[in-house]
Amino acid sequence: HDFLINSRADYNVTNNDKVFVRYAFERELDIDNGSLRQPAGSAANRQTSFNRYNSLVAAWNRIFSSTQINNLTFHVDTFLNKIPAFSPNDPATNPSGLAAGNEIRFPSLQDGANFRIPQQTPLNRFQLRDTYSWVRGKHTLRLGGEWQNSGAGVVFDLFGSGTIFTTEDFATQDRNGDGVIDDRDIPIAVALKSAAPKRPPTAPTSRNTYMGLFVQDDWKALHNLTLNLGLRWEVDFNILAETNTNHACADPTVSTPNCQYIRNIIGPHDSSAKYKNFAPRFGFAWDPLSRGRTVVRGGYGIYYDRVVLEAPILEVLLNGRILPLGAFGGSKTGPTGLFLPGTPTLANPFVGTPAVFGVGVNVMDNHAATPYVQQFTFGVQQQVAQNFTVSADAIHNFGSRFLIGRFLRQLPKGADPNFLSCPNGIDPCTIIDPASGKTVQAGCVSPGPGGPDPTCDQVTNIESSAKTWYDALLVSIAKRPTGSQNWKWGFNINYTLSKTFNFSNDDQIPFNGAEDTVNTLFHVNNLRLEKGYAPTDERHRFVFYGQFNVPWQIKVVPSWIWASHVPMDCRVASLSARLPNIARNACGEQIPDGAALNSAITAYNALPPCLNPDKSIHTRGPCNSTQVTLVDPNLHFGDDYNAVSLRISKTINLTERQSLELISEGFNLANTANVRGFVNTNFSGFNNDITKANFNTPSQTADKFFGPGGARAFQFGLVYRF
Repeated sequence: HDFLINSRADYNVTNNDKVFVRYAFERELDIDNGSLRQPAGSAANRQTSFNRYNSLVAAWNRIFSSTQINNLTFHVDTFLNKIPAFSPNDPATNPSGLAAGNEIRFPSLQDGANFRIPQQTPLNRFQLRDTYSWVRGKHTLRLGGEWQNSGAGVVFDLFGSGTIFTTEDFATQDRNGDGVIDDRDIPIAVALKSAAPKRPPTAPTSRNTYMGLFVQDDWKALHNLTLNLGLRWEVDFNILAETNTNHACADPTVSTPNCQYIRNIIGPHDSSAKYKNFAPRFGFAWDPLSRGRTVVRGGYGIYYDRVVLEAPILEVLLNGRILPLGAFGGSKTGPTGLFLPGTPTLANPFVGTPAVFGVGVNVMDNHAATPYVQQFTFGVQQQVAQNFTVSADAIHNFGSRFLIGRFLRQLPKGADPNFLSCPNGIDPCTIIDPASGKTVQAGCVSPGPGGPDPTCDQVTNIESSAKTWYDALLVSIAKRPTGSQNWKWGFNINYTLSKTFNFSNDDQIPFNGAEDTVNTLFHVNNLRLEKGYAPTDERHRFVFYGQFNVPWQIKVVPSWIWASHVPMDCRVASLSARLPNIARNACGEQIPDGAALNSAITAYNALPPCLNPDKSIHTRGPCNSTQVTLVDPNLHFGDDYNAVSLRISKTINLTERQSLELISEGFNLANTANVRGFVNTNFSGFNNDITKANFNTPSQTADKFFGPGGARAFQFGLVYRF
């Protein structure tokens, strides 16, 4: 259910002063899939999302002269996202007798209540922007500035529903001795539930102030050459956790939740880099024949990215004190294969050996900096005949200093070694909460179910070390609408050839925990192992759009979108990672079919074991943690996107100033099943666990129930103009 209001008012105060005000309101409520960590989710794994948005914009245009104008804009918006506990969230498909209201993660299916609700995120933002323009001879000068202040808080009940991890999708024997083989006979691997001192856990509001200044000159250097020269400087004062709520504890030995004892141990953030965010821009447009039919254009620029508020909030929320978890050991069976008395089962899951531990300590790297992209463009456009244009443009983007969450492996300069231990530069560092009264020299080990020291955590360091690459060639053919009053037509045809690489499926959201899995399995510290195709990478994309005006004031607008498949991350569920010896999102690109995947599986199975019989690490570098079975060699990965849509409208003139427009639209008229996902962890839309029988079978389609790539759909509208 989506309720939207949009209103606007324009007022000419004087001939030189114009004021514009716009107000928008939206209230949206939906029921959809919960956050999935397994290949598929059951009908019971749903959540209710509530979003409320208010936006007020006011602008004042002042004309000083025929060559000078100023625009001042003020904007304020408030946003609330709330995901409450979902009432019908019990496992609906399981037999009676199971513990109600818990999330159950089978190896291939996620069932029951979502593992991270309720949650809530309020956000508000204030913005003030001013731009002054002055035309002086062959120069058009623009200069201005922008100020923003934004704040966000969080309510986040991680594993509040209690999550049970099972070892099987379906029971293989009658382990509880009741004469029936059903879900109650599935062994539990581990069970987790929140042990937070305050439920639901909250973090204080984090605020950031942003400032940007720019100057630009559009200079007509020659009659057929225009140059664009500009420089921008911008700074975020608290987006990298320098101040405000990300402060050290006054006394780290006291268990105060809303302070960051990690800052006492590793030291303050070095924020000097944020004052060096200078972004030069250069562009040109050249007509080499001076006939007004040809243009050669290009440019270079540096563009700084805005860091989302989630990054500094992760340091505030995941500080080892606000979100501790209770872990409970799994099921135990006797010599006959039956469950031992009192062992945890799906009917009574939280009775195993308990251990309390945190979800890890998150910290912004002491030298984190604002991400930026360098962009190069070059293109040619030519007018053909009277009404056609043909163009070709190339673009290269290279991004640096993007945020990625990785285990801290080296002791930062000046860090306190009494509470932070980094053994060898390869294994993750471990940290002890000073409030526990212990030090790492006393035998700190990584936390886990039944671990000897529940106060010990690993540290996720949110660092500015990820990179991105994007290269594309865009070719376009366009015809401007021409013809008689009754017959008029025009179209656009666009084709894009591109490729995209990065180090993480979620740029700047270091919360998936997948960025270091292969490094941990191979016992190395090499970020380049994570370089792979972006999950949304499409090598080819074709778009046709046309507009045809026919008699009786009827307008026909067809469109056709075709795109090649996106890559898939071929995963091994027991490793909680992709097949480790192939690149991220390799299936469908470097691994085109089942035969190529089998070659990679055979190579992985032939690697030396990662562990000795005594569970000690056998080697550093590529190694084998489990034997993986081969897949069907005839499999082909990926599904192309193909959608044809059509809009037909007719205008009926009622009076000189009043008219009605009747609109009908049809989406995906051929009803093509376009397989695509919705989360960056698996955007392919296919079941991607290579160890399961349903590997490479479709699980989701694009646009879900309504949209160009979803199931065939129609909508009708009526517009009254007066």
